[in-house]
Amino acid sequence: MKLLLTLTFALITVCTYSQDNCDITQEYQNILQITKHKYGEKEYLMKRIKKVEEKYCFSDLINENEIYFDYLQTHFSNQSNTKELLAISDSVKLQNEFIKTLEKDTVFNDLMNQLNLKTMDQAKYITDTISIDEMLNIAVKFFSIIRIDKDGNYVVKFFTGINGLEQTEKNRNPHLEAFCFSTLFENYEGEQFSLLYS
Repeated sequence: MKLLLTLTFALITVCTYSQDNCDITQEYQNILQITKHKYGEKEYLMKRIKKVEEKYCFSDLINENEIYFDYLQTHFSNQSNTKELLAISDSVKLQNEFIKTLEKDTVFNDLMNQLNLKTMDQAKYITDTISIDEMLNIAVKFFSIIRIDKDGNYVVKFFTGINGLEQTEKNRNPHLEAFCFSTLFENYEGEQFSLLYS
């Protein structure tokens, strides 16, 4: 009986730990990193997605979709305290303040909670159905024709920050945007679907 109770307690502890470990919104410290850099006299912040340890149930999701998550963090998180963050000289304090900002960010947390459903309760996770036209409508906005070359070909620039999404999309779809951008970025010079000389 004592052995059965011990095993039951151990199983409950492991399950509870696994569930806690699965909440992306509680693990920003292990997913995101901010550092301060200088370019000439100007200081700027660089945010990056860290390699997530395998002990987290969402490690594959993050590690295999770094550009996707970077897009969400760059375009759908609160950036209003950039000046305050730049004023912090201590790197540990800077990291802690950055994480606190994300933890309070309702828009970003909403997006991460949608992904929590995928990792924590796949039975309740409902995938989106998107038409090719809807996807192309988003994807083309990452490109801009900047000129026509001497052979009459379009010279196109591929953007992450400067695009027509904010001006043309009344209802933004962050996950669709992140999917389109990461797919385009990963295949920009890819061997199979290179966009560079298409």
